[in-house]
Amino acid sequence: MGDSLTISFDISTVQALIVTHCHIDHVDRIPYLLAAGFDGPILATEATIALLPLVIEDALKVGVTRNRSIVKACLSRLKKQQYGLSGGYVFIEDEKYYVKAEGHTLSGYSAHADQANLLNFVKRIRHRLKR
Repeated sequence: MGDSLTISFDISTVQALIVTHCHIDHVDRIPYLLAAGFDGPILATEATIALLPLVIEDALKVGVTRNRSIVKACLSRLKKQQYGLSGGYVFIEDEKYYVKAEGHTLSGYSAHADQANLLNFVKRIRHRLKR
C-alpha cells in the first residue's frame, strides 16, 4: 500500500470536499490533503464546521506532530477553506447553493448536490479562495 502519509491520487482532480460528519475516521486525512496542495472548498454542516478544527487538531497531535507552528498552519488553512451549510445550503457571494450531507447510512455515508449548481459553486469558491 505504500507510505501511509502520502496521497495516492492526483490531488489536482479533487474539486471540493464534502464532510458528511466529524468522526475522526472520516476527517483525519484532511491535513494530508491540505499539505499535498488541496485548495478547494471544504463543505460541511455548521455543527461539523464547528467541530472540525478540534478533531483535526487532536488527529495531528496524536498521529503526526505536536509542533505548534505546524498545527497552527494546518488549522489556519482549514479555516480559510471551510464553508458551513445552514439548512442544506450555503451562501457564497449572495448566491444560495444547495448541498445535502448526511451521516452514516446503511451503506456508509452520503452527500448529494445538484451537479450543475455544485460545479458552479466550486468554480466560484475556488476563485474566491485564490484572491
